[in-house]
Amino acid sequence: MRTFGGGQGGLTLIEVLIALAISTLILGWAWGLYSNGMHAYQHGLREVAVTQEARSVLGLMIRDIQRVRPEGGSDGLKGLKPGGVSPVRQPGEIDRLQLTTAVYPAAMPNLTPAERTPTLQRIRYFLAPAAGGKLALKRAVAPLGRDGMARVMSLSEQVQELDLRYFDGQAWHDDWQRPTLPRALEIAVVLQDSGRGARPHRFATLVALE
Repeated sequence: MRTFGGGQGGLTLIEVLIALAISTLILGWAWGLYSNGMHAYQHGLREVAVTQEARSVLGLMIRDIQRVRPEGGSDGLKGLKPGGVSPVRQPGEIDRLQLTTAVYPAAMPNLTPAERTPTLQRIRYFLAPAAGGKLALKRAVAPLGRDGMARVMSLSEQVQELDLRYFDGQAWHDDWQRPTLPRALEIAVVLQDSGRGARPHRFATLVALE
């Protein structure tokens, strides 16, 4: 039989082929471990990013809701169903929540009592079309009773759903058009990142208003 090396200790062709096959199996196994590890790492990064984005969105909405002015009457807090129409909406926008909140001036000792009076502002949360068939959740802020352009900020462009429910003390409602504030408000947002095979993530919180 023909051998490699020609002398004692040389490998036969069969032995070389077996060694190559074993090496290929080991390399394939090692690559599989590496590939799975990288996939898990990237998936973990996306999970963290989505969670942080949801916490930021919910935190801002909670802060605004807790600053609602009860004396605003029916304009203090208005919750709209996805099909609800607002007079300030633009084509393609879906209004979900409108709030009247107070903005207090910075604590400065030289301010007069009149200057310490809070000013009112109108906050509007709405959904607008985004890339990939998703929705962008945006926040528009405008001074109440004064001329001025609304400041619009995009909070997230990975939204699939934004669900709001309002509790009147006895039952839950999908919208709120009453002159009084609800007892509590539930916010649920569903986000999905752009990764392949990513699943939607639902985040929810409850805000008490009394």
